Amino acid sequence: MKVNFEDIGKKISEGSKSAVKKTKTVTETMKIKNKLAEEEDTLETLYMELGERYFKLFSDKPGDEFTKLCAAIKNSKHKIEELSRELNGLKGIKTCKECGSEIGDNEIYCKKCGAKIK
Repeated sequence: MKVNFEDIGKKISEGSKSAVKKTKTVTETMKIKNKLAEEEDTLETLYMELGERYFKLFSDKPGDEFTKLCAAIKNSKHKIEELSRELNGLKGIKTCKECGSEIGDNEIYCKKCGAKIK
């Protein structure tokens, strides 16, 4: 039985080329998927920023379609503030009543906003 080294060489070469092509395809696919994920994150951030700006500007007089959502946001923010105060109380952390930042036991004025601590 005669071994044809030329045929073996061609098959190895073709297999190598195929593997390289598949690797390039996988690499390009991953690059595109990463760029797509980044762009989707950017879009989500922009939507969030748009919503926050709208809320800051129009929460007191939102359009009819936003009234319930703005009320729910205000309610949620209020609950977050209450729970944060409760948690800080359990931890023994005092907070400024004006700006909400942490204050030390011996401080007379808030370091952040300058409000007098009672």
